[in-house]
Amino acid sequence: MNITLSILDLRKIQEEQRIKVLNKELDNLTKEDSLWLIDDHEPFDIYNHLIIREHHFETFIVSKSEYRVFISPCYI
Repeated sequence: MNITLSILDLRKIQEEQRIKVLNKELDNLTKEDSLWLIDDHEPFDIYNHLIIREHHFETFIVSKSEYRVFISPCYI
């Protein structure tokens, strides 16, 4: 079993493209995969999207200007 960990830095992506880019990453996740998001603010819009897509997530506040969100698929 190969476990992969991807990183998506949202700070480099235009606001209107973020969900589209995130969806592409989420679509490629298997149940062994995970994804880290990095942002310069708490991404509430992303949280709502992850809930709709039924993914687990947990946020780690690294500093005032860096939020890291760990995402994994939800398989029942």
